[in-house]
Amino acid sequence: MDTAGQDRRSLRAAWDENAEDWVRWARSSECDHAFWHLNLPTLIELLPPPGEITLDVGCGEGRVARALKELGHVVVGVESSPALARAATEGDSAFEVHVADAAAMPLPDGLADLAVASLSLMNMDDMP
Repeated sequence: MDTAGQDRRSLRAAWDENAEDWVRWARSSECDHAFWHLNLPTLIELLPPPGEITLDVGCGEGRVARALKELGHVVVGVESSPALARAATEGDSAFEVHVADAAAMPLPDGLADLAVASLSLMNMDDMP
């Protein structure tokens, strides 16, 4: 319970419960116009060239990872929602996704030379 005495659902649980609807919406450039026509092109402009490993923190259903892979990045994803992680690997069976909290990633320090967190930081529980 939170400080007001109300039950507080985790964002992870909410994303997991709504994953199917999110995947359908997120993969449509007509539905998620802002992402496909504004956010993603801007992110791509800001990125350095591909290095060894690019970490996609809060990869969701994998749309950023797929775009990065098209640009030559080798991408490893971390996603807290099992349903979204499953959707990411269904979208690209070669995509390595770890189901984990971003605050406790099961990856060795220094694994990646680049990390992206596209629209994911706002979806993390208890962000300091």
